[in-house]
Amino acid sequence: MVDSAAGAGGQINGLSLLPGNQLTFGYATTSGHTYIIQTSTNLTSWDARTTNLADGGLLNFTNLITPAIPKQFFRILELP
Repeated sequence: MVDSAAGAGGQINGLSLLPGNQLTFGYATTSGHTYIIQTSTNLTSWDARTTNLADGGLLNFTNLITPAIPKQFFRILELP
């Protein structure tokens, strides 16, 4: 599941599955804003995966899908 942050930027684009069990997506950003991608296995506790200071373009994220983690959720937050 992919959850997009509210407000400017943060819109998910191009969600796809790549060879080698990799999930990839991009997200639209607003220049000068900072975005953090978080992951969760239970929708209760979230771990930061990456933080990006945006230039207003599309930022891409790729994650390995593994049988050891049968459910994984993603969200993008725009930091104040």
